[in-house]
Amino acid sequence: MSFVFLEALCDRCGKCLQQCPELFLNRSKASDEIERLISNNNPKHVLTQCASCFSCNAFCPQSCNPYELILSRWNDRYQSQGSPPLWKFVYPTEESHIWSSLHALLPEQAKKTVEAWMTAAAAETIFLPGSYFQLVPEILMGSRLLDGVATMALPGHWECGAYLYQGGYLDVVKQIGLMVREELDQWGVKRVITALDAVHYMFTQVHPERNNLHFNQEFINFHEWIIQKIQRGQISIRRKLDRTVTVHDNCYAKAGGSRYFDQARTLLDMVGVEVTEMAHHHEEALCCGFGRGAGWKRNIQIPID
Repeated sequence: MSFVFLEALCDRCGKCLQQCPELFLNRSKASDEIERLISNNNPKHVLTQCASCFSCNAFCPQSCNPYELILSRWNDRYQSQGSPPLWKFVYPTEESHIWSSLHALLPEQAKKTVEAWMTAAAAETIFLPGSYFQLVPEILMGSRLLDGVATMALPGHWECGAYLYQGGYLDVVKQIGLMVREELDQWGVKRVITALDAVHYMFTQVHPERNNLHFNQEFINFHEWIIQKIQRGQISIRRKLDRTVTVHDNCYAKAGGSRYFDQARTLLDMVGVEVTEMAHHHEEALCCGFGRGAGWKRNIQIPID
């Protein structure tokens, strides 16, 4: 897997941006925009409207990795101008940020659960719930699925740099990877179960392939871990759920392709759930809203969009 934009292969067809589920560019504008991105000549759309969702890589007929080109241009702006306005509120680098604000609203027991995760002692096998579970810890509180596994919430790790990577903070992402590797080794961790596709992708793809940063631990995604336990008879399904749901495919599922798409749907099928697909799913899934903060636009535009 390449994490470099392959300009020599790009014929400026614009299909990557024309098929983007967020930009809505016609073929002519998409072709012009990719040329502007390559020449770094004042792109008109991508740097303000892109949701950083990886779809363009899937749609590129030449496999040029246009997503990496977008990240490099965002990185240029970050180096020269600092963070986009909303990005400062998203990341825990400021005194007041979205996670601390929402944590303050949690019920008391939920707060205690998150605080226990943050102060948990490391073990050979750890479970990383990720930021979103810190907003709804009730989903995991007391779950027997996690018996014998140390659950650790590590906000200082920033999902091993996953969301910073989506904003183009490429040098910072590598620094975070180095910090996380050092701490996992110091703690004697041998296996990491990741709740989020994003974190699994960072550990197994971005850091090893892009940053030449290799870890000494085994990493397994939560869906895959549960599927294996069911297959081995360690978890028994006593009663099928018998319901129909839909799945919102996340941006890092697009990056990982069929692996993450299939894991979620396989697990749902195993527990008796039928999936009705959204109009936009898999590579065409729409942004949940988080990635829209990566674009360089005024804060007031975000809720309007």
